[in-house]
Amino acid sequence: MRIDKILCVVALALAGCGGDDTKSDTSASDVDTSEVVEVVDAYHIEIQVDAEDIDLGTRVMTSDKYSFGSAHIAPAVALTISDSVSFPRTITVTIDFGVVVPSPEHPIATEGVGHYDFEEHADPSVEVFVKGLQYRSGNPGASGTIDIDEWSTDTGGAVVGSFHGTLVADGSTGKTITVDGTFHFILPTKEDGQPGQ
Repeated sequence: MRIDKILCVVALALAGCGGDDTKSDTSASDVDTSEVVEVVDAYHIEIQVDAEDIDLGTRVMTSDKYSFGSAHIAPAVALTISDSVSFPRTITVTIDFGVVVPSPEHPIATEGVGHYDFEEHADPSVEVFVKGLQYRSGNPGASGTIDIDEWSTDTGGAVVGSFHGTLVADGSTGKTITVDGTFHFILPTKEDGQPGQ
């Protein structure tokens, strides 16, 4: 599901894509209504590994899947989202924005809306654990981008965007996977020890 359809799902859940009840059915006609859920917090990822295509569908997010804060670096704030599934196989997807509110000791990693190339040991980053291997956008040889279209560092704010490219496995296997995804995250309450609570 492309980001425009995720956003339409979000709009349907809130008020209808057409802006009023008389127009919403027509305006949303290109959306698969079986995927319409009454949430505004989700991501979608498609993975190709060993010539196998895995589509996890639209994954609904809950606050337990976020690390938003981290008291050991306060007053800096970091943001990471991690989600695990056990079917069709064990897979963990992590999107790490790194430090999003800096402090003198912890420089900012993700500054906001923009185009971020996969870079070695850099955030924002994408990681996928699948078939017993950890693949990262920050490993040497990875290539791709994370595009952030909406940005916030406030509780209740939206972080919206997409990513695509090739991730490289840890170690010396030389194995790669390709990923293509979109996200629409609503930030939860910051963890204890962070400002703004």
